[in-house]
Amino acid sequence: MPPPLPLEVSGRRFRPAVMWLIGFGLLWLHLPVAAQQENRQPSRARSVTASGQPTGSPAPVSSLPADSQATPNRTRSEINLAAAHELLDLTGFPSLVKQTSIKVLRKEIRKRPEMREAGTILRELLEDRISTQIISEEMAKYLADRFDEQELRQLKAILDTSTGRKMFTSFETLPTDDRVREASYLDLFDEQEKKEFQTFYRLTVFRRFSDYTLALLRIGIQSFEEQFKLQGKEFVRELVLRPREQQPRP
Repeated sequence: MPPPLPLEVSGRRFRPAVMWLIGFGLLWLHLPVAAQQENRQPSRARSVTASGQPTGSPAPVSSLPADSQATPNRTRSEINLAAAHELLDLTGFPSLVKQTSIKVLRKEIRKRPEMREAGTILRELLEDRISTQIISEEMAKYLADRFDEQELRQLKAILDTSTGRKMFTSFETLPTDDRVREASYLDLFDEQEKKEFQTFYRLTVFRRFSDYTLALLRIGIQSFEEQFKLQGKEFVRELVLRPREQQPRP
């Protein structure tokens, strides 16, 4: 854990609070992925194949709109990237990465009385200086390199259901490869949604997506971490300069 936070009463008193938060944040940001990989208890996998014919299948790839073809003004990679952004906008995955990270950091702030005075300043750093758009851009690039437009639109159809939305309510419900094969994962859904999930699980594109979900989470956390480190240093510099700027000039 980071060292005890020193107290200061000068005009630079918020600097140690911000630097401590950065140190704690960079430590914590590595934990969600590591925890999933190392601390998860193994469970017996259960097949999710239904005996009956489930309903709720997404539109087949062949039914996708024909006007999404590449044109001289739009390359295939640009089209894939746009489709990846649409998928991320639908799921809110980048926002989930940011807000969950901030939630954990805020919880740690509340546990430390010496940081309460800096609460407003630290909220400015976390809420205003960390860009969800940048997180989304990095995650979209990752998806666009691994799925084409038709696959991304099929994934969008899958995730634009009550079943799909429940998969992105928290880090603990994300459809990672190991998680979707666990018996307990189906407890997330009601009976109709379980049938939908069984349909989705049969699709190669969904299973491929679950293979990449953990890596996609890692990409989002890494983007948050890089912004946090960069913006934190700049923020500290501004905090040091603010009292000077507020002093009356001779």
